Amino acid sequence: MVNDIGRDILERVEEAKAKILVVEDEGIVAKEIEGMLKGWGYDVLAIVASGEKAIEEAAALHPDIVLMDIVLKGDVDGIEAAEQIRTRFNIPVVYLTAQSEESTVQQAKITDPYGYILKPFDERDIYIATELALYKHEGYKKLHAIVEERTAELTKANEALKAEIAELKRAEEQIRASLDDRDMLLREVHHRVKNNLQIISSLLDMQSLRTYDVTTKDMLNEARAKIQAMSLIHSQLYQSDFLAQVDIGNYIRELVKYLSQVYRSGKKAITTELFCDDVYLTISQAIPCALALHELVSNAFKHAFTGRQKGTITVTLQKSDDNLVGISVEDDGISIPEEIDVYKTDTMGLKLVRNLVQEQLKGNLRVNQNNGTKVFIDFTIEEVEHA
Repeated sequence: MVNDIGRDILERVEEAKAKILVVEDEGIVAKEIEGMLKGWGYDVLAIVASGEKAIEEAAALHPDIVLMDIVLKGDVDGIEAAEQIRTRFNIPVVYLTAQSEESTVQQAKITDPYGYILKPFDERDIYIATELALYKHEGYKKLHAIVEERTAELTKANEALKAEIAELKRAEEQIRASLDDRDMLLREVHHRVKNNLQIISSLLDMQSLRTYDVTTKDMLNEARAKIQAMSLIHSQLYQSDFLAQVDIGNYIRELVKYLSQVYRSGKKAITTELFCDDVYLTISQAIPCALALHELVSNAFKHAFTGRQKGTITVTLQKSDDNLVGISVEDDGISIPEEIDVYKTDTMGLKLVRNLVQEQLKGNLRVNQNNGTKVFIDFTIEEVEHA
């Protein structure tokens, strides 16, 4: 049976026929459906009358789509069969049924069908539902492939980044052993590390511009921001007269300036206040301190003022006489909900901050969740090793 609709699409499906499994326990209806589908150029792989047989044939034949009745012979109805076919084989299902009760419709919705056609139906109903289901499923497959491709690219980039960093560490160790002029050596190393980190940052930025998947784009931007935080450390060292130490107060000013530009919004007026003593840290402490500060200040910009038009972020750096450094990042925005245990939660970057402060800086972390959020960090300055 080839009607006007069928003749119009024959040429389009001639080269790549969609393979269809029909699950229908009424023989006459099944044959009618088969005739329609074949008339439109589809390949009807099989007609079965039970849910058990539908699952078996789906596993063996791998159809592109299943047209499924709900009331079937045997112990497995169409809804249960459709759920197994969807979850096990990722094959789309369109229901062809006389069941219009609300309870049945709600049960069918759980299986995420690609269509629900009520009997009696005409040829156009089946044709449109089949074409739309095939088109929708093809779109999902393409989207999944894009996400997998972008994830693979990100994984490859991360692996390459770990290998740029490892090589830089080896180069620094070799240069340290071979050169007598320590100042020239350190200045050159920090200059190269800074330049390489900026190159990586630019590559991630270009990849982000080419990526349309929101999750991948966010991951790339987060990685780029953290690399920029480390690049600022090496820039500070390269320009400093103290090549073995970082002026962490000056670093804070540069970091906050950078993040203010990143999170600048025409709708919000977020001001920053800085109160910084003169504090110098070795690079082994400066980098984890910088990453912790980056996480806390960027989280304040991103989350503290949701639903608000203005606010203030205050960063304080103090040093005591016994070489204890105290840093606080405070905002007057919305507080972290009291039900969130900030000392255990893995959200909002606090897990990373805890690890940086407690494991690498051997310091302490405290959080005040009243009238905004205030995070306190303190640790002891390590002594500079002299050559």
